[in-house]
Amino acid sequence: MDTSSRAGVASRARLLLVLPAAAALVLGLIAGLLLLGLPLPILSDRLADLHAPLLVFGFVGTLISLERAVALRAGWAYAAPALLAIGAIAAVTPVPLPAAQAATVAGLAVHVLQYRAIWRRQPMTATAVQALGAAGGLLAAVAWCGGVPPAPLVPLLAAFLVLTIAGERLELARIAAPGIRAERVLFALALALAGACLLSLTAPVVAVPVAGFVLLPRWSRRGGRPAAA
Repeated sequence: MDTSSRAGVASRARLLLVLPAAAALVLGLIAGLLLLGLPLPILSDRLADLHAPLLVFGFVGTLISLERAVALRAGWAYAAPALLAIGAIAAVTPVPLPAAQAATVAGLAVHVLQYRAIWRRQPMTATAVQALGAAGGLLAAVAWCGGVPPAPLVPLLAAFLVLTIAGERLELARIAAPGIRAERVLFALALALAGACLLSLTAPVVAVPVAGFVLLPRWSRRGGRPAAA
């Protein structure tokens, strides 16, 4: 098989993972509308309860882990998006929910290993911040699998999203050379956010305000623009 043929096969394989992610997005949005009380067809008795897992694990998790798998160019890394996609779709079918949750946990565990492999190639603060986010997502999935409903997991789910995006932004900002101090400040804030979100499982009254404070932007005095870290 020549190079162009292999590239075509790889592209089709990636599309097979993007399609369930798109389905998870649509189903997650429908679940949100059901939570708002809109009279929509009930595709699954448990769909409304899957709003956050479908959007965070099924949609964002699948796409982010697929992106990391493509960057790593390693076959094992594709297990992460595949398992997350399977978990999301299985969750809205008659398949027992624990089976779907177990697939989600396994997918996020592989996602954390993706960052371990990336760290070996590129030991950067940006990688560490994103790995913290992935670890938060894994902890949320484990708690969900253990019977914790999605609502109390929102801080950990938010940490997964926020830290992934923050790490990616730091990667892009390296072109402008933000400096080691800015990277240290960001990593300290990432640790504080991850710690507060983890604490929210047992002490949400204290931890959630702390997490919110960590997320507050620093504003400069000119024009209301965010100041550099």
